[in-house]
Amino acid sequence: MPQFDLAVFSHQIFWLTICFVMLYSFTLFYSVPRLQKGLDARWEQTEGATLEAQRIEKEALQIKKNLEQALNEARAEAQDLISQETKKLSTEITARKHKITADIKDKFTTAERRYLEHKVQALVECQGLAQNLSTEIVTKLVHDSVTVNVIQGLVAAAIKEQVANDV
Repeated sequence: MPQFDLAVFSHQIFWLTICFVMLYSFTLFYSVPRLQKGLDARWEQTEGATLEAQRIEKEALQIKKNLEQALNEARAEAQDLISQETKKLSTEITARKHKITADIKDKFTTAERRYLEHKVQALVECQGLAQNLSTEIVTKLVHDSVTVNVIQGLVAAAIKEQVANDV
């Protein structure tokens, strides 16, 4: 067998070593980095995108949680404001109600006082008319002059009795 000839065997080992070193260097410095770059790109597209999506999802959940917390705080604050304003308005309404009630009582009292004054004035006028009318009637019926003081006394007593019965 010629490949086992010792004269060419050393040359073959030398060229085998050179070719192996060149092939190993080519693979190590050129092929493997290109393959690694392709694998990295593939990982970024698949696993990297998945990890990025998970990171974004966690971030979105945190933002949602923060927004819900802020919304709940805003609702609580709004509820407190509504409660405070309701109490304030209730107090104002109660004060206005008391003021209006007092005004109505004052007006009613004033109106009642005026009514009584007018009633008394009307009774005084009626008394005067009754006295004049009674004097004329008695004078025409009796043809005797009855004193005006007697008739006035009788009319005043009748009116006092009528007022006492009304009250």
